[in-house]
Amino acid sequence: MNRQKWFNDHINMRIYRNQLKGLDKKVYKEGVIITDLQHARFVYLCEKGANEGGHNLKYFDSITERDKFEIAIKKS
Repeated sequence: MNRQKWFNDHINMRIYRNQLKGLDKKVYKEGVIITDLQHARFVYLCEKGANEGGHNLKYFDSITERDKFEIAIKKS
């Protein structure tokens, strides 16, 4: 699925991201609610930019999905 569409489809929903050094731990723990299309675009661009910069940043529907992703990253 197109990631921009994924973010747009999550407007008014809480999403969660994996933790990267230097990022806000409150957002990691509590997630963030996408408020509108502009916010969806902003978060999408943050994820895209981080990944293009060599980081492994991803947002998820649930804490469980995020935790599974983080475990898989540590194993690789």
